[in-house]
Amino acid sequence: MVSCQVQETDKVSSSQQTHKYLQTDHICFQERKMFLLFAGSPSLGEFLFLNLDIAQFGSNTKTIIKDENSMVMMISDETGEGKMTVHQILPGIMISFTDMHMEQCMSEFELNSGQKVLCIDHCREGRIEMGNQPGILSIMQENVNQLDEWASKRETFLSKGKKTVQAKMLDLLGLKGLPDHKIRIEATGHDSMREYEQYKFQLIREGEMPVPCILIMPSRANADSPVELRLQEEGKGTYLSEYANFAAALTEGKILLLADLRGLGETTDPAFYTDAKYWNREYRNAMTSMHIGRPIMGQRVVDILTLLDFCSEHEFLRGHSIKVHANGIYGPAVIHAAYLDERINSAEITHSVKTWKDYIENPMQWDMYSNVLYGVLKYYDLPDLMRLGNRPVHFAD
Repeated sequence: MVSCQVQETDKVSSSQQTHKYLQTDHICFQERKMFLLFAGSPSLGEFLFLNLDIAQFGSNTKTIIKDENSMVMMISDETGEGKMTVHQILPGIMISFTDMHMEQCMSEFELNSGQKVLCIDHCREGRIEMGNQPGILSIMQENVNQLDEWASKRETFLSKGKKTVQAKMLDLLGLKGLPDHKIRIEATGHDSMREYEQYKFQLIREGEMPVPCILIMPSRANADSPVELRLQEEGKGTYLSEYANFAAALTEGKILLLADLRGLGETTDPAFYTDAKYWNREYRNAMTSMHIGRPIMGQRVVDILTLLDFCSEHEFLRGHSIKVHANGIYGPAVIHAAYLDERINSAEITHSVKTWKDYIENPMQWDMYSNVLYGVLKYYDLPDLMRLGNRPVHFAD
């Protein structure tokens, strides 16, 4: 086993950055990094010759060889040395391949007055770290500050009333309005069990994905029995495979309605379509949905409204109160649906994101793309909807 260390330094001036490179006990990793330099509109001379006059590279950097399109530089200090090979690939655009065999280096790179540069670093091996100048914030901290600055703006917007909030919510969800097409209920199966009857349905709405669901009618159900709409991200089949999950509901005479909203349960996208590097089980569906202007959360809100229509129309469910139990990815969709439709009498959510601020402060989380609404924090956060809605919605964990 090889241990790794990172050399630290506190000597950072206002125009300098400390670059720290990963080193083993005996072997330095070879680091390859690439950066692109955009120096603005090139002159005629820049079309013909490599232009590195945009910046000063510092006293610890020496030019070894240079022609009109390429340049090799060496950088060294007491910890080792490194080589930078620079090529101009297009006017104003340069690429540098850098091999570093150093614990650290003090960069004296400084742009000349009036120059602007965009640098993109890519490490094939090892890593690069930079010490920030005083007052410079990370992107994450900058986002948190922006979120806090928008707090008063959100309160002002929310004070405009529920109709205004609902209109903006529908816009953010990618919906032109509440769904107005009637649903078609297709029965797909029926089984008689010792304690209950089990019915299977497909709920069809024009222009939308079918919603598969299972209705469990306990033998003890009566006119006052509540409907429990269960949305489990692991799928309704997995939930029903364990009798202990719903035994208590049968004893209490509760009517169970279990559904798989689009993209989950029996409609899950095959795993081979999504690379694990994206940290999202439904990356393909989530990204495609955002690009077409219909976030997948908004589509699932429509599915929930379809289930509420089913409860209003089916003879076994009509007139019964509705409580939603949801977990994981389903949480934010249920919060939105409860704010939009008062047929949800209450909702209980577990193991789900409680505020989008958590995404801003801790961006390395699974399945974030599934619950992204572009620009939503300018208008409201999830706790705002729970606080201002007319129906109790709470987290059980």
